[in-house]
Amino acid sequence: MNIYNFLTVDERLELAKQGRCINKLIHDPDRRVRDEALEHDLNILIDDHPLFEDNISE
Repeated sequence: MNIYNFLTVDERLELAKQGRCINKLIHDPDRRVRDEALEHDLNILIDDHPLFEDNISE
């Protein structure tokens, strides 16, 4: 059972804005939720990338 089917779009959007459940929400049927989740997903990738940290320290 997928619990996300029982959440409203606003509830899923709020989860995406908080950066929670990103792996599930990037596949959400609502474009607004997907866009918000993808934005957080990209921020996580940029922040965690080791080359990004090397460039900051120089």
